[in-house]
Parts: sequence; structure tokens; C-alpha cells
Amino acid sequence: MRILRLIAVVIGIVAALAFGLPMFFHFYRPLPNLAAGISSLSTDAEARSEFTGRLSQKFPVGSPDAALKAELDREGWGPIYMDKINDRKPPDQYVRFKRHVSLLFVEVATVVWRSDDNGNLIEIRGGYFRDSSFKQG
Repeated sequence: MRILRLIAVVIGIVAALAFGLPMFFHFYRPLPNLAAGISSLSTDAEARSEFTGRLSQKFPVGSPDAALKAELDREGWGPIYMDKINDRKPPDQYVRFKRHVSLLFVEVATVVWRSDDNGNLIEIRGGYFRDSSFKQG
């Protein structure tokens, strides 16, 4: 009986480590370097302003968007989406990074930009907000 309990405990510990740790690091991963630290600012508006300033400094208007795309890919932001709802010419392109800060709340950081026909940035801005995870899908 004692051996069965010991085996059950060992199996439970192994299962928790095998499934729990990867899930923890998947959900509670840090924001990418471009957005690092913005979540510690007091308001979402301050975070957006700081993030937009960082992006504008690192990728100024007129610079090639290829450098931005390479950096976003290197940091693991995810796929690039094109805004097909609004009729802006050229359309907005954006990436989004969502991370859980608890079981109920998430942080979402976005990078939005527009490029001319030559692939040069004509606008760039950062977005940031905290929200409940059930609203975010």
C-alpha cells in the first residue's frame, strides 16, 4: 500500500513538471525586448506613449520596414497581419503579442505601421492594454 502511494506521488510530480512548467512559461512569458518594461508604467496610455516613442526612435519614418519585420520576427511577435477592413492606402500592418499575467487577465502589446511602395516606413506606433482574458478569446 505504501509503495503504491509512493508511486502515485512520483507519477503526480513527474506529470506536474512535464505539463505544468511548459504551460507556466508559455502563459507567463515576458514581453519581447521592444516592449520590455512598458507594463510597469502606471497607465495604459503612458505605456502606449513610451512604446510608440521607442519604436519611432529605433525605426524612424523613412527607414526600411524590412528592418522592423526582421526584429519582430527575431523577438517572436508572431505573424504580420494586414488591415483589410479600413480603406487606408497603404493599409496598416500589425503584429500582436499577448501574454497572460494571471488566469483571468492578459497584456496585449501591438506594433502597427504603414509602408510606402518602396518598403519605407511612413508611420509607426505602439499599442498596449491590459484586459480580462475571456474578452480576448
